[in-house]
Amino acid sequence: MGISYHRWFELGETAKQYEQGIALKQNYLEAICNLGVMLQKQSNIAEAIAQDGQALAIKPDDPEVYNNMGTAWESQERKLTEAISCYKQAIALKPDLAEVYINLGIALQEKLKIQETMGYYRYAIALKPDAAMARFRLGELLLLL
Repeated sequence: MGISYHRWFELGETAKQYEQGIALKQNYLEAICNLGVMLQKQSNIAEAIAQDGQALAIKPDDPEVYNNMGTAWESQERKLTEAISCYKQAIALKPDLAEVYINLGIALQEKLKIQETMGYYRYAIALKPDAAMARFRLGELLLLL
């Protein structure tokens, strides 16, 4: 039910449905992860990070959870060091997720690590040639050189 509400952008109701699912089954990983995403979309970043931490306690080798946590850290007052650490952990667990390289590139770009950022965007494109965001961001950086 939560995913149905999510598709219609009823974030409050979506979070409520996920919470009810978790109440019925405490270690319901998918609901915990999705609740974290919804909380982040509602700007409840600390709670989103807490949900990601709960998900990692259940499945500590889940690269998607590290990616979600990275985006949450990045949203919380631009805590880029924490975000970068999460993205690198996700890559260590599953090195073929183009989205994580893009997110890592975005975080590094904020720290003005341009050459390193370009390398991550290029790697994302190699993994997923139709990665429009990576191509766009790489193009922007090339204009700066």
